[in-house]
Amino acid sequence: MNSRFQNIVNIKFPPNYFFLRPGAGSLIIGVITYLFVLIYRPLGTKASMHFGFEITMAFYCLAVVLFVYLSIILLRLIPFFNDLARWTLLKEVSGIFLILFFSGVGVYFTGFLIEDASVNRWNFSTFSDSVIRTLVVGMVPFGILSLRNFQLLLPGQRVVLGATPHSVSSQEDEIEIHSSLKKEHLNFPLPNFLFAESEGNYVAFHILSDNRIVKKVIRNSINNIQWQLEKYPNLFRSHRGFIVNLNRIRKHQGNSSGYRLFLDGTDVVVPVSRQNAEKFESLMALKSQS
Repeated sequence: MNSRFQNIVNIKFPPNYFFLRPGAGSLIIGVITYLFVLIYRPLGTKASMHFGFEITMAFYCLAVVLFVYLSIILLRLIPFFNDLARWTLLKEVSGIFLILFFSGVGVYFTGFLIEDASVNRWNFSTFSDSVIRTLVVGMVPFGILSLRNFQLLLPGQRVVLGATPHSVSSQEDEIEIHSSLKKEHLNFPLPNFLFAESEGNYVAFHILSDNRIVKKVIRNSINNIQWQLEKYPNLFRSHRGFIVNLNRIRKHQGNSSGYRLFLDGTDVVVPVSRQNAEKFESLMALKSQS
């Protein structure tokens, strides 16, 4: 029983968007929350004495944006949460709970600025009410941002962190890419992969097949694709819109401000962003030593 529970909580899970982009993620959560409370008015939410309902909720949602952002930044300072490459279901769930809890505490103190000053808020009942309301309402935007990752909890797609990965050194290794659509997936030999490029809600894979380059498109985000490919050390996220096979680089030009990669069999030049240049240099140095 303990082993089964441990396997469940250690299931690999891609970090949610707000963990990757705290600023933009917090704003999205604030907007979704505001629209939700305007439309449904959950848990008896009501206006303060000084403002109408819309303005009152706008102030509270602005507070939520601020406290969600600060909570994410603080969590990222904790060793348990700072390694996004080794993210698990346990980290995802506990992270969301802590963010919502801290935001609920922030909403409680925000009430002192918005609500009628004559009302006594210094009591546990008001405090717990603020936290519970934030937890319940906050699950809506957090749940929406997590929906596309839920399919990875299906038995056939689970990967347990700490389990021994299969060898990726063999030239016969095949990559399997899962789409955000349940029945769509993509398979191809690892050595044939050149690069992947983000195209809106899709990712285009450029693959060598019968001495020609084939473009295969699958519906997913580049962040999710990066997470699926992280066990392959020769595949590198060179830019926010590109993943490249380091073994297919013919030559590269540039410096610490950024690089241009020239690949086998294609005229497409793959960029390396400035923030990824140092990591690229390290990886290429390791390859030259091997």
